[in-house]
Amino acid sequence: MAEKIISEAYLDLILDKQSAEKYADGDNITPLEAQRAILHVPENHMGKNALGIYPYEMFPALFTGTADSILEAEEAGGIPQQDFGLSGQGVLVAVIDTGIAYTHSAFLRQDRTPRIVSIWDQTLTQGPCPEGFSYGTEYRREDICRALQSTQPLQAVASCDAVGHGTMLAAVLAGNTDAKTACSGVAPAAELVVVKLKPAKHNLCRLLCVPEEAHSCQETDVILAMEYVRQVALRKGMPLVICLAIEPCQGNRVDTGVLGDYLHRLAQAERIGVVMAAGDQQRHAMRTMTQGEKHTELAWYVHENDSEFALELWECTPNRVCMELISPTGEPIGPVYPRAGRCMPFQLLFSPTQVWVNSSVQRNTSGKQLFLLRFQNAQAGLWRCKIHNVDYRSCILHAWLPSGAWGTEKTAFVNPSTTQTIVQPASAKAYLTINAYPTRTNAEVSESGIGGDTAPDLAAPCGGFRYPLLRGKVCSIGGVGAAAAYAAGMMALVFEWAVVRKHYPHMTGADAKQLLLRGAKQEESGGCGKLDFLGFLENLR
Repeated sequence: MAEKIISEAYLDLILDKQSAEKYADGDNITPLEAQRAILHVPENHMGKNALGIYPYEMFPALFTGTADSILEAEEAGGIPQQDFGLSGQGVLVAVIDTGIAYTHSAFLRQDRTPRIVSIWDQTLTQGPCPEGFSYGTEYRREDICRALQSTQPLQAVASCDAVGHGTMLAAVLAGNTDAKTACSGVAPAAELVVVKLKPAKHNLCRLLCVPEEAHSCQETDVILAMEYVRQVALRKGMPLVICLAIEPCQGNRVDTGVLGDYLHRLAQAERIGVVMAAGDQQRHAMRTMTQGEKHTELAWYVHENDSEFALELWECTPNRVCMELISPTGEPIGPVYPRAGRCMPFQLLFSPTQVWVNSSVQRNTSGKQLFLLRFQNAQAGLWRCKIHNVDYRSCILHAWLPSGAWGTEKTAFVNPSTTQTIVQPASAKAYLTINAYPTRTNAEVSESGIGGDTAPDLAAPCGGFRYPLLRGKVCSIGGVGAAAAYAAGMMALVFEWAVVRKHYPHMTGADAKQLLLRGAKQEESGGCGKLDFLGFLENLR
């Protein structure tokens, strides 16, 4: 099983546990969480046609870290500090990202022992795996202690953070207070549990037309990471706050997806809080057709650097539509009608462009119609999509291009929509979704995801937060990921007050979210309020 979950010879599919049992042959099933499992099927050179043999919703979604910025130390401000008499003592905080520089003093007590409870590095294969999991390597506190006493700690505990994103999030969330460098995390007394996510399988990246050079992780590894930190918290008997600063490659607001469903259930459990970054703007367009209207048109410009990408087009009413694609040279593709269980490949005559079109009605709770268009060697220029109203009833259409993390900002819709740029899973309910605003200007950051009705929940300051680098240097992190880490630190303070100090011992993450929402500063212009811990305390009176 361990080989199949990391092997490129197998595709990973997500099924409910009852369905997965029908396919079990001894080692092709990996338990995912209480309701779902991973089915490992031989790739067998299916290529792009695997989408069609298996429905879209069975494939794990792809994510990347939020695009946080690093500033020079002299430009950096400190994390806004107020003495609330709380420090995160007795709370476990989880960072699921690119790992952590565990040797850094920001994560050590005064006696040089680590505040890190454990690290699960999904990228390392030498073992031992965490109990109940089949890949990666787990290092517990005693392993980290031995490594810190060694002259070559990375030989004892080989996990590191080559990217630095996870380390910076951990420092904002729970780094030690350091008067010398003016650095401090929001919850400096909290203990940490860390997961370093493994890269997504290349076969999944190729299938979804995500460039392999883009750093991405897959949904199944994120869910398993959260199952791991949940089990660590249960073993330690501590309340848990999870910080997730990732955003999806493709996505929609039609439903929350497997990860969103799992996070929603997790945040409704006692003593577990979840904070999710809203992510950068997804490029979104919306079109409507009134009853009797025959067709509408969607257009987007493809930049020459974006030769490989996917586009999602959702019809969100009980109506049928068909589509016809027109290339920059005027060459048509289609029309394509809704049909299940088939992938339709097209090779353009006058360019090397290949397009795979899947059209289906989703079998999950949304039941919406989806057109998935995957482009390879996409011709630069203006592409058009004519959408025909089959039933002549009114309908609403939403289309999403991937965020700039998977390409340039120059591939974009003509006449885009400025709302609903936030996508799943940040658009779900019970957990806290965080937007960002710069600390100095006190305004909302335009690059953060924008909701249509309820999400994001709150905006938090995003920097620059002082962060200590190795070798005594100091820099600053800013962005929506930093804002999520700041908000997760604040939620850790809430759980210290509620659970550790026994004012509200059965608090759930959904409860904590509602208390923070009630204490938020509301803007006259509307939109989400700003996180205000003092307002939370005032409301408790």
